[in-house]
Amino acid sequence: MPIKDMLRLVASFLAVPLLASSTAASAEDEPYPVWWSPTLGLESLDRIDGRLEEPFSRDDRLMLHLYDNQATSYDTWLLDEKEARDCASLIEWTDKGYESERADEQYDYLLAYNHHRNLAGDCYAIRAMKDAKPSRESYLRNFTLDDNALKFLPAITGPWDCSNYRKMMAANRDGVSWARYQFYQVSDDLHYVASMESETSLWVQVVASNAGYVGRDRIRIMGRGDFDGDGVDDLLLGKDSFAFGEQEFEGLYLTTRDQTGATLRVIGIYGPLSYDKECLILAYGPDAPGREP
Repeated sequence: MPIKDMLRLVASFLAVPLLASSTAASAEDEPYPVWWSPTLGLESLDRIDGRLEEPFSRDDRLMLHLYDNQATSYDTWLLDEKEARDCASLIEWTDKGYESERADEQYDYLLAYNHHRNLAGDCYAIRAMKDAKPSRESYLRNFTLDDNALKFLPAITGPWDCSNYRKMMAANRDGVSWARYQFYQVSDDLHYVASMESETSLWVQVVASNAGYVGRDRIRIMGRGDFDGDGVDDLLLGKDSFAFGEQEFEGLYLTTRDQTGATLRVIGIYGPLSYDKECLILAYGPDAPGREP
């Protein structure tokens, strides 16, 4: 699916657990300053455009391709190709539907696909910080991604696919956490082993009792501030999935809450989503006929 301008999920209602201080960059002194992950390499909010235009290393540069999926011959299948040399160009071409090369070898395609997506994770997170402002209220300043975080993270960040997205949207609306939601895609008895990497990074091993090890995910807090202009603190969460030794960026989820100790709810999406979550855009995107599941 082509990626539209600044893809966003607009859900209803709010939620999230409180975030503690950590060794990260921040801006403004009060009332609740903007914070962002030091992994973004962002010196200040005034440097966002410069950071987006900072050249990739030679190894990170990649060619993106625009395909005509209705083409009847190979000669007319490839419409155009562009080189992504920095975050700005990667975002520009990704938003216009350009993607990694569809290589003949499955493994080569997977490497190119994951390379594109993993670069997109940081690039879209950097651009998302343009929306962040200091907040008047916060219900998440003591929230950390500790071993109990699954009790507060929204179910949307868990292992599901589009086969039951309406049920997932209802869970998000009702404030159902990852720990409370029943995921049936792989097994009717999934469980999760969460381990804290840092206050802003959590590893989650997904295990099915009758299927053994299923996969591993990582949730990271990429930014914090008022992203939607309502004066209340939000968290920008990034999710990566790991399988067969490969990392794949899944998406950037904007979350919030309106009381201390509540479950986070997803209120927005920044950037492209992995293929099995694209239904979120169909269900709640700017062109959707309605926002209720």
